[in-house]
Amino acid sequence: MDSDLYQKLNISNQQIKNRLDTVLFYARSNSSKKDYTMKKVNIKEVLENTLIDFYPTIMEEELKIVNNTFDVDVISDYNTLVFIISQLISNSIKYADSEIIFATINNHGMRLRVSNDGPMPSTKDMPFIFEKSYTGKNSKVSSSTGLGLYLVKSFANDLGIGVHAMITSDDKFLIELIFKDINEF
Repeated sequence: MDSDLYQKLNISNQQIKNRLDTVLFYARSNSSKKDYTMKKVNIKEVLENTLIDFYPTIMEEELKIVNNTFDVDVISDYNTLVFIISQLISNSIKYADSEIIFATINNHGMRLRVSNDGPMPSTKDMPFIFEKSYTGKNSKVSSSTGLGLYLVKSFANDLGIGVHAMITSDDKFLIELIFKDINEF
């Protein structure tokens, strides 16, 4: 098979999987009973395993990945955390100009930060980015549905993970997941 065709098929496969996961998790978000299995998971391992599915798109977009995470355990539902991180990766790929940065920080609980160097949401949009169906005014991405970050916030709340978005001092858009200290469980 031609390598370009193979690459395009991989990208299409990843996009279909991501959209299907979004639909399935959206349906699950409306369920009154969710079957979470909370256990110790390694945040670096979860991130690296999740990134694998996105490599064809990352290469196609010629994005640089900077992974400043370290081996640290958190308590979470593995599959739901994979979904949350995949939505953050997908969102970053859509908006990044050239790089996506992942970092872990141990500051009043474990924090996973995901940032990119793409266009920033306006200050008017920032309070609404986690609302259902809100797409903002960014013209770079016309296919946004406004579900990804809404589901991130919804499932993070279910799992006891804090979620914050901000513009950094070096003009990068950053979303931060804040995990409870593992000793609190």
